[in-house]
Amino acid sequence: MWHTANHSIQSHTLRKGRAVALLGIAFVFLASSCSQSTRLATLPLSSASPIPTPSPPPGGPVPAQLWGNWYLPGAAVTEVSQIPCPSNPTPTNCFFQLALDATTWSISFVATGGIVVPSQGTAVVNSNEMDFFNSVYCGIQLPAGLGRFTWRVTAGVLYFTLISDACTRAHVLTNRGWTRTLVAGQPGG
Repeated sequence: MWHTANHSIQSHTLRKGRAVALLGIAFVFLASSCSQSTRLATLPLSSASPIPTPSPPPGGPVPAQLWGNWYLPGAAVTEVSQIPCPSNPTPTNCFFQLALDATTWSISFVATGGIVVPSQGTAVVNSNEMDFFNSVYCGIQLPAGLGRFTWRVTAGVLYFTLISDACTRAHVLTNRGWTRTLVAGQPGG
């Protein structure tokens, strides 16, 4: 009986010893993995490979003479968007608007009682070239989402000529000349 009791105690001690050993190994493994993640978390940022961010095209701000709102008449709205002007179009209920400031642009239109802003983003100018980019509507990241146009103002009318553009901005920008005011007396503008 002593032998059986002794064997039972030894067996229990062995199991307890194995459990303690397993717990010890688990603790060492856990401590090692925590130590490893702490070391990884404190690595200097310069050792990580950053995801390259495409550089914007070269250029400066849009010239102050172009800042503000420019308009296309309602006929352009119907032609470009295929959305008809209201049955009694006026310069105030059917038009395209291009808004420019030093670094941003937006194109919007009014046709069916509300304003729609299909495109907006960032712009830079380099001599007579204006580049449009970062448009959520376009959804194409730089450098592929870049719209390049030449621009000129003749007799107070702003004209754009397409150089290249993966987006549909050219349909509106190059449709016709942009004026500072809505043109009264024309249907829809």
